[in-house]
Amino acid sequence: MLPKKIKIAGVNYKVDLKELMPLSELERNDCHFQMGWCIEPTTTIEVNSVMSKEKIKQTLIHEMVHGLMHESGLDSELENEEEITNRLSLVLYQTLKDNDFTFIRK
Repeated sequence: MLPKKIKIAGVNYKVDLKELMPLSELERNDCHFQMGWCIEPTTTIEVNSVMSKEKIKQTLIHEMVHGLMHESGLDSELENEEEITNRLSLVLYQTLKDNDFTFIRK
């Protein structure tokens, strides 16, 4: 369903779909749910496999935006990176879903 890798700004990111555990015992106790993460040092994106297909796709786009922010150097300059990433990834996901972008490869 998901690609095995995605190239972000010329860098290959491995994409793993698997069940993710909370980051900490505190999150586990608070019932936080880890949907995914982008691990920049290892250029890996992990997406939680227990979600619906739609949420899996949305989360992949969200983590890709984190990768874009990192590769552009913006992630170290922004205090509110997660909020910006959330907003951008939601509109990017819907734009990608609603349009045919095959013209880019022609």
